[in-house]
Amino acid sequence: MPDPLYVGDVVLHDDAYTAHVTLTLGSRCGPFKNAFSHVLTHQRPDYIAFVVCAQPRIPVLPHTVYVNKNPYLSEAHGALHWGPGHIGLAAGMYDGMSRGIITESQAEDLLCIAVVWLWETATDLDRVCAQTRAATVAALEQAMSQPIQRAALEQVVRSSGFHNPYHALPAPA
Repeated sequence: MPDPLYVGDVVLHDDAYTAHVTLTLGSRCGPFKNAFSHVLTHQRPDYIAFVVCAQPRIPVLPHTVYVNKNPYLSEAHGALHWGPGHIGLAAGMYDGMSRGIITESQAEDLLCIAVVWLWETATDLDRVCAQTRAATVAALEQAMSQPIQRAALEQVVRSSGFHNPYHALPAPA
């Protein structure tokens, strides 16, 4: 059986509190472990990967590495990622396990790379945390429901085409 790869990508729009979370999950026993290790060991300026923990020294399950999607534009922006973004992601992963989105055995078997985008202008730390948490749960739901995704994609494209906040393409004729 091939090694499954799960992908979820969710943007929750809320002005300065928009959170964009992309999750990629794969088996710790397959080739995905190499990508996971690579992300942790190959740091770049203004992009700092770190292990997501519920509390210091208590990593979440599945083991998750957090990577900021946008560069740290200031010390305060970096603190949004390290503080409420980190805790929101940790709580969202835990919520996913608690709600049965991801099973206990999947939580033990899978590794996760989480890439998170946060507005640098956000100031309400609790709101950043809540948005990141909600986006994480939604991305996890999307990732773990892959068999349903193709039918949903075809239905949405046929009915309303392609669109995002920046551009639209109507449904095919």
